[in-house]
Amino acid sequence: MAEWLEYGAAISSIISLMVTIWILGSIRRISREFLLRARIPQILRSLQKNASELSKLLKDVNNVDREVVTRLSLCEAVLKDLRGKIKRDLRRSSVRLLSKIKAKKGNLSPDDAWDIYNDLQALIESLKYFREDIKWSR
Repeated sequence: MAEWLEYGAAISSIISLMVTIWILGSIRRISREFLLRARIPQILRSLQKNASELSKLLKDVNNVDREVVTRLSLCEAVLKDLRGKIKRDLRRSSVRLLSKIKAKKGNLSPDDAWDIYNDLQALIESLKYFREDIKWSR
């Protein structure tokens, strides 16, 4: 009888460990989803503001100066913050844009700046759709 009790206790311990791991995963997913719902609108507004300012600065074709680099640096900071909060395919796009900004920021031509601006606009659109998808999920 004592032997069966030991086996039962061992099985119960294993089951409780699996339930605990499942609960921790659920809590992590819920907290990430809550953070995402709260932060995505703020991040999106910041990216849109920076993109709008960047567009104004780039209207003058020869105007690739400190202000443009400053706006790109602000976008870079927002993209770094965004990186850990979004799903994999959007993360790839943001990391690609982040890499492009880092690579081109030191030696930026007007064409490079417009290319970055276009990629930023595409990411903003993707984030808008992602925000809408979040509203409809669960």
